[in-house]
Formats: sequence, structure tokens, C-alpha cells
Amino acid sequence: MPSLKLPKKQDLKRYGTLFSVLSKYGFEDVLASTPIKKPYP
Repeated sequence: MPSLKLPKKQDLKRYGTLFSVLSKYGFEDVLASTPIKKPYP
């Protein structure tokens, strides 16, 4: 298993707001509104 790099506290704060927005509006709604439809490689 590859070791994951833990994000810095600043990044954690940024990700926290991102996840709060995603959980607020729903992951599916956010993903559906993005123009990219194909999964990431």
C-alpha cells in the first residue's frame, strides 16, 4: 500500500470547507453540476 501524505493544517481547513459545502449541497448534486462526466484515470 502506498503511504498517504497527510495534508497540512491549512489544507485541512480548506478541505473542511470544501467537504462542508459538498455535504450541504450533496455530493451527487455537486458532481452532476461539474462538466466532467468521465471518471478519473
